[in-house]
Amino acid sequence: MATCIEEPASNGGTQNANFKGDPFASKIDHKKVARVNHEINNLNMQEVKLRLQHRGGDDNGSVEVLRKRLKNLMVPNNKVDNRSQLLYYVVIDFEATCEEEKCNNYPHEIIEFPALLIDTKKREIVDQFHMYCKPEVNPKLSEFCTKLTGISQVS
Repeated sequence: MATCIEEPASNGGTQNANFKGDPFASKIDHKKVARVNHEINNLNMQEVKLRLQHRGGDDNGSVEVLRKRLKNLMVPNNKVDNRSQLLYYVVIDFEATCEEEKCNNYPHEIIEFPALLIDTKKREIVDQFHMYCKPEVNPKLSEFCTKLTGISQVS
């Protein structure tokens, strides 16, 4: 985690920066952040939901999750800079060979390599990739592995 430092600003005051020369640094009003956090922490579930709805936020979840979501919407400088937001994510979920009994020296090998391309603006899957891989060290899948992953020897 970066440490905040105070450095001279061009107007003679100081500016808060994550590191010297940070072009995206801005002054953070820590007292205001503390006040907003305190206010949100004292809201009940209904009040948090109403404020989230008013700001167009998702109001599903536990009160702790909703409070955190509301803080992300209300606290200044708590949002990701739009210039650095990603347009797409690639989500992967490997499956590997496995045995029911744990063994420290068992060589896990990837047997499934799926990937989804997610559009972050639309929150939709825009493309997908799927490939099975034949294991070389243990080419025969165990019954446990087949039950756990749903992958059969013929897949």
